[in-house]
Amino acid sequence: MYPKIGVTTFGPALDACGCGCNGKSRPSHWLPAGYVQKIIGNGGIPVLLPPLPELHIDSLIKSLDGIVVTGGGDVSPNNYIKDEESVRIAVDRVHGIDYERDHFELALANYCIANEVPYFGICRGMQILNVALNGTLHIDLSDDKKIPEYHRKPEFGGCIEHHVNILENTELMSIVESERFVVLSNHHQSINQLGRDLAVTSISDDGSIEAIHHQSIPFIFGVQWHPEVEGPDQIYNDLLFKKFISKCNVNYHKVNAKEDIMML
Repeated sequence: MYPKIGVTTFGPALDACGCGCNGKSRPSHWLPAGYVQKIIGNGGIPVLLPPLPELHIDSLIKSLDGIVVTGGGDVSPNNYIKDEESVRIAVDRVHGIDYERDHFELALANYCIANEVPYFGICRGMQILNVALNGTLHIDLSDDKKIPEYHRKPEFGGCIEHHVNILENTELMSIVESERFVVLSNHHQSINQLGRDLAVTSISDDGSIEAIHHQSIPFIFGVQWHPEVEGPDQIYNDLLFKKFISKCNVNYHKVNAKEDIMML
């Protein structure tokens, strides 16, 4: 059997699919095709997940073998800044806030950690993992004088190419077996204070954190770049998806073995 991978969606956006009814736009939950294609191409079955109430999380994840939390708008500063005045200032500098999606994805991350369910965070999804473990984010990379480089094209123009450096003796190094390669990024925020139980596995040339993993649950990890977008060093990104799907496959057989025992 193929593992079922839950994939969080963007939205709701007005008529994101371009299929307005009678000339009227309709709110849509949507997802760039690259996420789906990479999961299918590496042996998984993608299951698209719109935000759901937290009370449904347990029954939802029990039907899945792993979770991919995708890119998208900024994580609301309310989730990692406690001072009300600082939150008010920060809110004016963030984009695409979706409180319902924040709540859902933070609940997903916490459930995956508590129950050791494979989790792959991509761009925003890595930031969600960090915030779920009480980490913080740079509101904007330009605020950090140590990180002068933006990781997106101006005016939301899409992905930009840059190098990442993989740290030695890390789970990520064991997967990609390369010290350095080119990735595609599209973000203006990044990890500031690292969340508890997390380890940094990659940094960019300007010092920005590019990848993390949970220190005691290696298959809970995230990358700041977009591995689902075809780039010049795509072979390394494909290895990430392949390894993640293989971990989900192990989880599938482990869960089903427990169910078989319970039925005896």
